[in-house]
Amino acid sequence: MRISILFALLALAVFPGRAVAQFPYGLAGPQLGAPDSKPPGSFAGTVEEVTKKSIRVEFADGNGLNFYCSAKTQILDGDKKLKCADLQRGQQVTVESKHARGGTLDAVRVKVISTDPKPQLANRP
Repeated sequence: MRISILFALLALAVFPGRAVAQFPYGLAGPQLGAPDSKPPGSFAGTVEEVTKKSIRVEFADGNGLNFYCSAKTQILDGDKKLKCADLQRGQQVTVESKHARGGTLDAVRVKVISTDPKPQLANRP
């Protein structure tokens, strides 16, 4: 028994990288709900709802996402800086976001592409 323990300790001393590689998140495992520093992606769509602290963007396929705005969120319409509440329903935007605690998405950068609302189809007789 002592020999096997000594052999295991010797193996860890000689090959420490192998033992660590088996546990990329450490012994505690991945931290669920921890914020991620890398943006999950860039989204393009139409602003459907605006509040002081969030926007809802709907995509061409009919799905949508809520993005939370903070003091760090950059919102740009050309060279003009805006606040979250300045956005209007119907504007075409791109949103770069990051994961936040609790599984929400924080808007990092919002760019207004078009201020024109979505074109409406005319009723035909």
